[in-house]
Amino acid sequence: MSLRMNFFGGTTLPTPFMVKMYWAMRSCCSGRGIAPDYAEKAGCRLAHPFLGLPVFVMFLTAGLALGSMPALAEDAPKGFIPLNLKADAERQAHAAEQPAPVTQAEKHEAPAAPAQEVSHATVHEPAEHQAPAVEPSLPPATLPEAGRPLPPPEVRVLIDISGSMKRTDPNNLRAPALRLLVGLLPQEAQGGLWFFGDDVRGVLSPAAVTESWRKSALAAAGRITSDAPYTNIGAALEAAMKDWSPAPASQVRRHVILLTDGMVDIGKEEGVNPKARADILDALLPKAQQMGARLHTIALSAEADHDLLKALARGTDGVYERTDDAAQLQRIFLHLFEKSAPRDALPLKDNAFSVDSTVAQLTLLVFRVPGAEPTRIVTPDKKAVDESSAARMPGWRWAHEDGHDLITIDRPQAGGYRIQAASDPDNRALILSDLRLNSLPLPNTLYLGERLDWGAWFTEKGELLKDERFHNQISLKLGSGPAGQPAQETYLSDQGRSGDFVAADGVVNQRLGEGLQPGPQLLTLEARSKTFTRLIRHDFDVDDSALMHVSFESPGEGAERHHHVVAQLEADRVRASEARIGGVLDCPPGEPVPVVLVPEGEGFALDLTPAQSQQACSLKLRLDGRLSNGRPISWPAPSIPLPPLPQVDPGEPAQPAGAMSWPVVAGMVGGANLFGGLLAWGLLWTIRRRQRAQVAILLGTF
Repeated sequence: MSLRMNFFGGTTLPTPFMVKMYWAMRSCCSGRGIAPDYAEKAGCRLAHPFLGLPVFVMFLTAGLALGSMPALAEDAPKGFIPLNLKADAERQAHAAEQPAPVTQAEKHEAPAAPAQEVSHATVHEPAEHQAPAVEPSLPPATLPEAGRPLPPPEVRVLIDISGSMKRTDPNNLRAPALRLLVGLLPQEAQGGLWFFGDDVRGVLSPAAVTESWRKSALAAAGRITSDAPYTNIGAALEAAMKDWSPAPASQVRRHVILLTDGMVDIGKEEGVNPKARADILDALLPKAQQMGARLHTIALSAEADHDLLKALARGTDGVYERTDDAAQLQRIFLHLFEKSAPRDALPLKDNAFSVDSTVAQLTLLVFRVPGAEPTRIVTPDKKAVDESSAARMPGWRWAHEDGHDLITIDRPQAGGYRIQAASDPDNRALILSDLRLNSLPLPNTLYLGERLDWGAWFTEKGELLKDERFHNQISLKLGSGPAGQPAQETYLSDQGRSGDFVAADGVVNQRLGEGLQPGPQLLTLEARSKTFTRLIRHDFDVDDSALMHVSFESPGEGAERHHHVVAQLEADRVRASEARIGGVLDCPPGEPVPVVLVPEGEGFALDLTPAQSQQACSLKLRLDGRLSNGRPISWPAPSIPLPPLPQVDPGEPAQPAGAMSWPVVAGMVGGANLFGGLLAWGLLWTIRRRQRAQVAILLGTF
C-alpha cells in the first residue's frame, strides 16, 4: 500500500518524496551535500541543520491544503488513475490490444478494427473482470461445434394423475397425447414414463425406444387415471433425474416433460406446501441445471402454479405451455417432441411431398377437425389408402385418434405422395434415412439483439458429407420470421461466403438474430435436389427483456463532478459470478474509447472522467457470461446517451471535494511561515544565549 499526496491539484507525490525533501533540506543546510537535486528543489539556503524542519513543515502544509489531503492509491476513485498505477494501466491497456483466442466460428469473420487505447476512465481489474469492447459486428455466442454427431435424446415424461384432473381433463385426452409422443419418438432416443399424485409411480424405466418399449408405453397410456389425492411435483422431478449425473447442456440432450393442472400439494399441515415449493426452486432447479436438462412444463388449468412452471422452464431453457383445453394437448406434445427429439422431415406443400429411395421409414401425422372425412394417402402408384385398407398392406400401421391420424410405412415406395385431408400447419411427414440433414440445436429463447452462429450439414450413415459435387446439386433455402407469417428467405451454400465460414468443409453456416422481432419465431431450412428433399424446423421465442439495467450517479463537486455508471443484472436470468460487462464510450467526432465495468457491490460500475462526463457521449455496453440456465450469451444493451450533469448553483460556487478555499490556504501557508520563523528565531536566541553563558563562565574563570 503506497501513501501518496496530491500537490497543486495535479501531480501526485509519494510519501518517500516528502521524506527525501526534508532530509535534502537538512543535509543541504548541514553542509553535507546529500541529494543535491532535492536540496535544489527545496531551495535550502539556511545554515543550521535543524532549520530545514520549518521549511519541510511549510511544504507539507501547502501540500495538504492544495492537494486535498493525502490519499491512498488503492482508494482513489475509479476513473482517476494515480501515478503509481499508471505503469500497470499502460501494461494492461497494451495487453487488451492483443488478439484474444477466437472460436472456430470467429476465425473466418472480417478482420477486426485496430485496437484502441483503453480509456483512463476505466479502472483496470484482473483479467477475469475484463470484457471485450463492443464492436460494430458483435461476436456471436458459441454453440456446439457443427459437423459433430449429436448425442442421442433422452425424453422423460411426467403425467399428473391427481383427482383435479377429473375436472380439467374429463375425457382423459392425456392418453392420446401421450400415444402421439410415443409414436413419434425416434429409435435412437431413450424414453421414461412416470405418473404422479401423492406419490410417484414409475411406469417405464428409462430405456432405448425399441418396438417393445413403444408397445409398453402405448399400453401404459390406457392406464392414466385421475384419482390421486395430492400433487407431488417435487418428487416427480426428483425421480425423473435420479440416475443422471452432472453434464454440460451442450454435451447431452436431456428433456423432462411435466404435465400438471395444479400446485404443489403434498399435505394439509401448515407450511408444508410452501416449503416443498421452495425446495423445488432452491434444490431441484439447480440440480436440473447441473444435469444439463431442459424442463418443459405444461399447465392444464388456470389454477396451476404458473409462476413455478415458468421458472422451471426459463431456468433450464425449456418451454412453458399453458392451455385450458385438453384437446390442445396433442399439438403441444408435438411441439415438445420437436424440441426434445426431432426427426428428419420432408417438406409438405399443399399436403403433397416426395419420398426418395434412401427412406427406410415414413411417418405421417395428419390432424383432423371434428366431422372431417376419413384421411386417405395417395401413393406414387395412384392408390388411395385409408385406415381400413392399410390394415391389409404389409409395412403399414395406422393409429386413429380423436383429432389426428398417425400412419407409419416401412420401406415406402419412392415417388410422390399426397394426403387427402385438410391442410394443417401441424401436419408432418417424418422419415428415417441414412441420408440426414442435421443442424445445431437452437435455444428455446433468444434475447433481442443477441447473435448466434448456426450450422447445418448432411451425413450419410453417420459420416459428414463434404463432396463439393454433392453440395453443388443442392438448393438450401433458409426461412425465418414470426410464426404464422411469411418468412424472409435466404439461400445458403458451402462456398465460404454470405455467412458461411469455410468453403467445402461440409457445414453451411449462418449468423442468426439480426432483424428478429419479439415473440414466437420459426426457422426452417429446406434442402432440395433432383433426387431428394429434406426439411428442418426450429421454433423459438425472442424475448425483449433487458438483462441489465444501467443508472447514473454524479459524485464529486464543481470541476470534479463526474458520471458514476452502475449496471445491475437481472439476478434470476444471469449468473452474476460469471458476467463481464464492457463496451465503448462514443463521443463524436472522436474515436470510440473501450471501457470496462468492474464489480461493485451487487452490480458493476464505471467512473468517467469529468471531461468525458460533460460531453455529448453515448455508452454502448455488452454483457458476456452465462444465463441462469447455463447457456453462454453475448448480449448488447441498447445505446445509452449520457445524461447531463446536475447544474451547480451559480450563486455559490462549489469547491472540489476535500478542497479548501484560497483564504484558508493563504492562512495555513502564512501560519506555517510564521511558525517556522518563530521556531528559527527561538533556536537562534537559545544558541546565542548559551554562547553568552559559556563566554561569561570562561571570563569568570579567568
